[in-house]
Amino acid sequence: MSNETAIILQEKIAELQAVLRTLNTEKIQLHSEIDLLKKEKDILLKALEDLTQMESTIHELKARNVELESQLQAMLKAVEHLEK
Repeated sequence: MSNETAIILQEKIAELQAVLRTLNTEKIQLHSEIDLLKKEKDILLKALEDLTQMESTIHELKARNVELESQLQAMLKAVEHLEK
């Protein structure tokens, strides 16, 4: 192998090593972004779960409110009847 060929191969190896370092850096950055996205996903899923629970509670409270309004109307009618 001639000196010229050896120099060209060394340059190519150096270029490939630089590309490899760049790819490794990008890989680390991508893993960091993936971890962040997973955390964001977990936060959003928890928020969705909380929202779903709140909606369920709202429906229960509305139903209870209807019951209480009905009871109040019955009591008001009973009081009105007693006053007569």
